[in-house]
Amino acid sequence: MRPNNFDLIRLLAAFQVVLYHGIEHLKIGEFFPGWVSVFPRCFPGVPIFFVISGFLVSASYKRSQTLKSYTVNRALRIYPGLWVCLIFAIASVFVLKPEVFTGVSYSKFFTWVAAQVSIVQFYNPDFLRSYGLGALNGSLWTIPVELQFYIVLPIAYFLIGSNKEIRNKLLLILILFFLALNQFHCHGLRDYNTTFWYRIIGCTFLPHFWLFLVGVAFQQNFDRLLPYFEGKLVHWSVVHAVSVSLAIYLGQAYGSNYPFPLVGLSLAGLTMAFAYTGRGLANRLLNHNDISYGVYIYHGLMINALVHLGWVGSVAHLLLLFVTTATLAYLSWRFVERPCMRLKKRFQNQPKDVTKQTT
Repeated sequence: MRPNNFDLIRLLAAFQVVLYHGIEHLKIGEFFPGWVSVFPRCFPGVPIFFVISGFLVSASYKRSQTLKSYTVNRALRIYPGLWVCLIFAIASVFVLKPEVFTGVSYSKFFTWVAAQVSIVQFYNPDFLRSYGLGALNGSLWTIPVELQFYIVLPIAYFLIGSNKEIRNKLLLILILFFLALNQFHCHGLRDYNTTFWYRIIGCTFLPHFWLFLVGVAFQQNFDRLLPYFEGKLVHWSVVHAVSVSLAIYLGQAYGSNYPFPLVGLSLAGLTMAFAYTGRGLANRLLNHNDISYGVYIYHGLMINALVHLGWVGSVAHLLLLFVTTATLAYLSWRFVERPCMRLKKRFQNQPKDVTKQTT
């Protein structure tokens, strides 16, 4: 499966999220022509993350000799960077608006901290509502979703068995089932989209698992499907452009975390085509440095800081957002994520070059 361009795709997807959130929350949409704001929305970062995660994490699970090694590897990928980001988040609030924590009981504060260091990162207590956008790091709602993917994946493999042909049929059934749940959540429950339980469902794996499973299906049938992706970036770009155009014509979502199913599938195909067209481009450009995770988890903190300081309404503020986010992401990768990920070698029996692909 190597070399590929997944590190580069994840970085571009992360910056797409930064751009989308930056334009919205820094109130600079008027500075961009319509096509400029529409084009990045054709490649929503979060669905791309889910597809790539399904492909790479399922491959990692198959390589892992034990469930323990799989679990430890997943934890090393997510938690060290996330915990350091939490420390930075708390410090930034203390520096910029310390009164946020005035009068907050220890029980409330440490309940929030416990949620952030475990699997409930979407929990945002009332005492944080007065800072920035009102959610200290709202983008972290995807972290519990990813963690649930990791937990459910071994169960899914157990259910679909080891026979390849039967496995493919059961995978297809699961994809269709969770796609139906996705559509029911998007459309069938539209009248309830402001309710607490509806939002909680959106922070579970249920509406998003179909995209993850599409990535799993690509991995399971890699040798068979590779000819349809390798060197086919232009072809899949045309397919995706047609599907987005159709979604726009039908009034369906194309740039959200809940894309029109046809758009989701074409986006998945485009992602795979990008990964296997011009193989090695990511390595040449990034030299195995994967700052995408840091970009994603830190950009919300920087947006909140800029909003709190009143630094909005200018393209210069968007550039500042990109620079500071990228800087923090590189520091996170250099001093936290990469050193911790090197520990993965102790838990998997793989050649050393395998660890260069950050999965």
